[in-house]
Amino acid sequence: MQNIFILLYEYLIIVYKFVYIGENMSEVLSIRISRKLKEAMRKADINWRMEIESFIKRKLHQYFKEKYLKEAKLLRSKIPSAKVSSAELIREDRDER
Repeated sequence: MQNIFILLYEYLIIVYKFVYIGENMSEVLSIRISRKLKEAMRKADINWRMEIESFIKRKLHQYFKEKYLKEAKLLRSKIPSAKVSSAELIREDRDER
């Protein structure tokens, strides 16, 4: 169970770094596109930098979410199931109050 929390923590740190900390620093990313596409982009009144950056952030968020969820499910499948039902555990906890 502790491993699942570690995975969740790592995922949250990665998301935080990309979404919040990344705003203060910038790098140049160069891609090759067709001339026609570039001309069409120039004609459009769209902030392409912001659009592309937003797309990359969403894609990375989705990628890391799926990656860590897959790892968490794998770890969870290795944990033996409890001999007692969750309803019984909840009832026991409530009775102790």
